[in-house]
Amino acid sequence: MLFCDVSARQPNAEIRLSGELAADTVADLGAQFDALIRTGHRQLLVDGRGLSQVSPVCVAVFNRAATGVLPLGGQLILTGLSNADANRLRSAGLHGAILVTQAPMR
Repeated sequence: MLFCDVSARQPNAEIRLSGELAADTVADLGAQFDALIRTGHRQLLVDGRGLSQVSPVCVAVFNRAATGVLPLGGQLILTGLSNADANRLRSAGLHGAILVTQAPMR
């Protein structure tokens, strides 16, 4: 199960994730990203500190969101992931424009 807590004020949105980001939950995250981008949010901060599992299958969803905000002058930032999770995502083809940080950004 994946929980998304969204705090949004255009053009920024912070998405705090908890639970499992896996094959059966990644579509929900993609739908959330699509809705935020469609409503004018272009700075997406994804806080993954509450995730117990991060599957490489989610790379496509992150990459699609990044390619949606980049032409708008925006950015996708992933924060709070373990080094192992961040490396796993990079190895799976995470878009180079996605910023991956350890500490939450404000």
